[in-house]
Amino acid sequence: MAKLYPKNNGPVQVETARTAIHPKSLSPGKSLGLVSFVKGMLSGQVSSEVRETRLAICRACTATDSKGERLFREIGGRAYCGEPRLQKLLRVDAQDGCGCELRKKSLSRAASCPIRKW
Repeated sequence: MAKLYPKNNGPVQVETARTAIHPKSLSPGKSLGLVSFVKGMLSGQVSSEVRETRLAICRACTATDSKGERLFREIGGRAYCGEPRLQKLLRVDAQDGCGCELRKKSLSRAASCPIRKW
């Protein structure tokens, strides 16, 4: 049975029994990041100035993941925070990076750095 939640005269958020239960089955601190990805894509964009500042912070970041590899990495001409999301679905963002493609993430108004640098 689906539950409907109206959002300020906007689109209706639908929560099914499966989506309501699934996140609870994950270990604490681990996420698939799908909800934050969708929220980020719908939240609007920041200015190009903010985007470039965020990317510069990411490029200069020396944080490492649980394997000791630098979080900021370029793969196939794209910058990522940790291993790309589809290569490692379950992760602790603060330890392994979020796995997001940084050009897209840095545009989102709702996005934030998993280790709180921006």
